[in-house]
Amino acid sequence: MTQPPRHPQNPKILEKFESKRTDPYFWMRERDSKPVLEALDEERKYFENFNAKFAPITEQLFTEMKSRVADEDIGAPIEYKKNFYFEKFIPGAQYPLLYSRSRTGDETQLLDFEKLASGHTYFDVGNWKFSADETILAYSIDFVGRRFYTVFFFDVVNQTHLPHKLENVTNSFFFGRTSHDIYFTKQHLETLRHNEVYYLDLTTGDQSLLFTEADEKFWVGLSRSTSPGCLFISVGSTTTSEVHYIDLVEPQTVKLFCPRKVGHEYAVADGGDNFYILSNLKAKNFSIFTCAKHSHKPIEQWREIIPGRSDVLLEGLTVFANHFVVEQRSDGLEKIDIYDRQTLQVRQLPTLDAAYSMGLQAHRDYYADHISFAYQSLHRPLGLFHCDLISLATKTVWERKVPNFDAAKYESRRIWIQARDGTKVPVTLVVRKGFEPLGQAPMLLYGYGSYGHSLDATFSVSKLSLVDRGWVYAIAHVRGGSEMGRHWYEDGRQLKKMNTFTDYIDAAKELIALKYCDPKRLFAMGGSAGGLLMGAVINAEPKLFKAVLASVPFVDVVSTMLDDTLPLTTGEYEEWGNPNEKEYYDYILNYSPYDNLKNQEYPHMLITSGYHDSQVQYWEPLKWVAKLRDHTTSGKPILLDMNREAGHGGATGRYSYLKEIAKEYAFLIWRESQEDTSND
Repeated sequence: MTQPPRHPQNPKILEKFESKRTDPYFWMRERDSKPVLEALDEERKYFENFNAKFAPITEQLFTEMKSRVADEDIGAPIEYKKNFYFEKFIPGAQYPLLYSRSRTGDETQLLDFEKLASGHTYFDVGNWKFSADETILAYSIDFVGRRFYTVFFFDVVNQTHLPHKLENVTNSFFFGRTSHDIYFTKQHLETLRHNEVYYLDLTTGDQSLLFTEADEKFWVGLSRSTSPGCLFISVGSTTTSEVHYIDLVEPQTVKLFCPRKVGHEYAVADGGDNFYILSNLKAKNFSIFTCAKHSHKPIEQWREIIPGRSDVLLEGLTVFANHFVVEQRSDGLEKIDIYDRQTLQVRQLPTLDAAYSMGLQAHRDYYADHISFAYQSLHRPLGLFHCDLISLATKTVWERKVPNFDAAKYESRRIWIQARDGTKVPVTLVVRKGFEPLGQAPMLLYGYGSYGHSLDATFSVSKLSLVDRGWVYAIAHVRGGSEMGRHWYEDGRQLKKMNTFTDYIDAAKELIALKYCDPKRLFAMGGSAGGLLMGAVINAEPKLFKAVLASVPFVDVVSTMLDDTLPLTTGEYEEWGNPNEKEYYDYILNYSPYDNLKNQEYPHMLITSGYHDSQVQYWEPLKWVAKLRDHTTSGKPILLDMNREAGHGGATGRYSYLKEIAKEYAFLIWRESQEDTSND
């Protein structure tokens, strides 16, 4: 197909309050119907035909990217009491082997995920964990892409799989005090909300329901403290928390820690003789409390030990026998603070770059004398480090091998732009060493800005292929994330969501003004809620970008948020607002990308998606593409690359994933070479 598909319209009138919307492609929601499958086949043929224009670049990029991936690669070691565990890739393998390494250095192969993946068109390794005595390995696999996992159990001593397994469960599971106590969560089969906690006795195979959350706005998760005493059931919505806990001496008894109160968010860690609480009770950016261990923990008995600050967001808390470690964020950057439990004296780990990503690794030894943390930046590969809790002496434990890479050729930069309301917004960039902003470089500007998720500067071999060609790769840390604190999130959600979109547009224009990019060669990219961002900004400023990459884009916001039978909807009211209330309906309708398409010159676009996506249903990008073609007056093609075998995260396997990225970047590089007068 050389011409873009034009799908039949079957207008459906959607009424709410005094508003009437017409959706010409509502019929595309009929999953697996003949018309939908035919539409997808047409889109596939059109994309493959068009893809031939930049397929040679795709192959070249894939070869480059693959050359920076070590054929034989060993992942970061995960430390347990007896052994270290790590993943190892062998040449040509898409999936790793799982190994154990004893304290004396002896290695044993446990699982071969490449072999386990054989015969499956989709295979995603979700998680793996060992029992406290390290005799049983539990691991989870998603075989479809809908984030329903099967958990298998492997007897490490006898090198055999146990007969029991868990099917259609989430990726959240933990061992209890013994190797036969398993705790796991299940999700609702239609809404996919994680709402139940179960106990499994691996000896008998018997399951017991321990906890159910009825409120559809709340999700359930499991966590473990470093101390072996407690398992925590975290119940949360976007703005409210409630924690229950299981004293593992009583493996099936669930106790409430503190009742939920609207707007109160908190998390709990077991400190042996008392509990530590990370809470926004007194400060928007959270503070830290302790309370004694007894049957009831009323807030009145909490003692504040680390007051909150307006310029520091406390994000994580890990407690050891003599210290506790706080992961915090200030000036938009992650930092790690180590506190003495007795004196509350604090010391902070040093950092190396203008922008970076830094985070504490999981710990399983309450009496450990060191912590493990990961560190990386846009031009520095991921590394794992041990830091002595007393001296703060740091040593490198592991570094990602990156062949054909010289870090000295690149540098990270961080600048601040001023949004239209005067707010200062951080932007992170990676460039070739010595790059001068002369207004001549092509730029890819990435954005997200939702759910309080902060975009940190992480290393990627794929970005290097752009930077090596003279591109600037930039991240706009727009409101809706939490980079600058909790207020940064509050100012980019619900009735302030427009700030997310205007921040991104203002960042793009300021980067042009600062000559970091050629105004005719600015490209935009975002995925999921970042795809919503892409849809909103092209409606507002369709001529600002030469081309746009939108991955699994959430663009039909009004219709999705009005349909409470869909996954995620009711739990998202606190993010977007409930459109069953007129104030929120009107506000969402004002920016919903699908509802605000109009006749104007839209840029060249590549939209990617997965047919089994559980987060953003396949029909959102499919409908959006069809309606975009109806309205664009530019003649620039709108492409849809729908992976029929994948979900929200795209292809699995280390090389398949790189091929997808190579294809997307090839589109950008090819488009960058085209004159704007060309409809190609």
